[in-house]
Amino acid sequence: MRIITALITPFLEGKVNLHQFEKNIEFQLEAGIEGLLVLGTTGEAATLSEHERGELIKTAVTVVNGRVPVLVGTGTNSTATTIAYTKEAERLGADSALIVTPYYNLPMEEGIYEHYASVCQHTHIPICLYNIPKRTGRNLSLELIKKLTKFDQIMGIKESSPDFYQLGFFIKEFGTRLKIWSGDDGAALSAMALGCDGLMSVASNLIPYQIKEIIDLTFQSNFKEAREKFFSLIHLFDALFTESNPIGIKAAMELCGYSVGSPRLPLSPMSKSHRERLQTILQELKCNAIPALSSIPMTTSL
Repeated sequence: MRIITALITPFLEGKVNLHQFEKNIEFQLEAGIEGLLVLGTTGEAATLSEHERGELIKTAVTVVNGRVPVLVGTGTNSTATTIAYTKEAERLGADSALIVTPYYNLPMEEGIYEHYASVCQHTHIPICLYNIPKRTGRNLSLELIKKLTKFDQIMGIKESSPDFYQLGFFIKEFGTRLKIWSGDDGAALSAMALGCDGLMSVASNLIPYQIKEIIDLTFQSNFKEAREKFFSLIHLFDALFTESNPIGIKAAMELCGYSVGSPRLPLSPMSKSHRERLQTILQELKCNAIPALSSIPMTTSL
């Protein structure tokens, strides 16, 4: 899986919009996206009920119907809850679980190790570690990952820290044992040059064809063309993350006519100034030429 889309969760009048979720999935599959992540950071997993989680997993697994792997975010700051969510994902047919480092509690390294070890001991589904220190307050160290590789279930890492030295060490030390994905659209080109196995993308919710093309070019060692295409989107990448993810990507999709709704509180809609900048960038990119999720006409004059 070179390119995986971290799916947004669409809402309508405050409720999960499963109909739009299905259309989003089909859009991704039509674009050739090779894997789908449900209930990640971009999917607002932290604000979804257990019932909503189950409905989203079931919908994704049913719609995908084995065409690509379905990853499910099951990590929380409670080991017991993480085990329960991971078992649920396994029962509902997910292909693997993405488990974020426990957040808020600020566990020591031994606690993080025991957290992942307990999940492995109580489940069977393949597990991808998720390192995103700016949200969790904790960083997965080289030594900790080395200890965790004794569990055959652990198959990969989603690396979302800005530390390229660390990413390089991860690839050097574990590249033959684990799949290593970048979790940052803006750093994707550099990550691919270092030897990442692929990208878990936010931007591909809106522009899957373009993101896939960039990643494919890097695997063809055509970095010149990949760089040109990356630079054509760099202002969009910047604008998408001026506010907490997924505020930006949801605003961009709404501006381009996709009925995905606003983020759920405590996340708020994008501020007026940032939204205006985003709209200008989308206009310059001719957003209305981006393949649509359906035949729904554009709702803006982009």
